[in-house]
Amino acid sequence: MNTLIPISEQTVGQETVQTVNARDLHAFLEVKTSFKDWIIRRIQDCKFKEGYDFCSFLSESSGGRPSKEYHITLDMAKHLSMIERNDKGHEARQYFNFLFDNMSVLCLLSNQVPQKHLKYTAGRLPKQSLLRTLKALTHYMLVAYKWLVGCGYAIQYPRGESVTTDCVPCF
Repeated sequence: MNTLIPISEQTVGQETVQTVNARDLHAFLEVKTSFKDWIIRRIQDCKFKEGYDFCSFLSESSGGRPSKEYHITLDMAKHLSMIERNDKGHEARQYFNFLFDNMSVLCLLSNQVPQKHLKYTAGRLPKQSLLRTLKALTHYMLVAYKWLVGCGYAIQYPRGESVTTDCVPCF
């Protein structure tokens, strides 16, 4: 599936998650109202919480007033797409469902060495987040294996990097 709306990673609250720029979503959905009025009204109506559903910041300006930017979680983006009730909203909702489905497939495969599944998942998620996810999954699998079995050398770590146990076991 083509990338309809660019996805990036931002820190929302204390967690790094995949997000969508709300202006990009607003433009894709072809909403008639101005962005500022639309996003403020949707945040209030749907009771979204800053630091949980989205993060906001002032963008750098080239002379004029800085504008307020919103990076929203994929879940919030899907919700906003659904409540627009138009063809573009339906298309965006299907796109976000596709992303969620493929993330769950990736999580199911995480109990095996992720490199075996690179061909299956390649092209299904934006490459930057896919590679970051695979590297993180490999790291956590190795940490868990070392934590459970007591050694980390049984599984080969990509590019010869060593296994560190500086993270808390996630199980």
